[in-house]
Amino acid sequence: MLLSKDILKLVLFAIVIASLLAWYATNQWLSDFAYRIGIAWWMFALSGLLTRSIALMRVSF
Repeated sequence: MLLSKDILKLVLFAIVIASLLAWYATNQWLSDFAYRIGIAWWMFALSGLLTRSIALMRVSF
């Protein structure tokens, strides 16, 4: 339980950093296109949730 808790804290920290960088880079890249789409927050939340569950499964196994 302690190992899982420590690992999930690190994974959450990495998700926050990666999501902010990915949002900024994607937003800058998409601004060059004439027909631009928006980036929804739930895309980053879903990928973060998937990453956390994969990390938890790997530690639990």
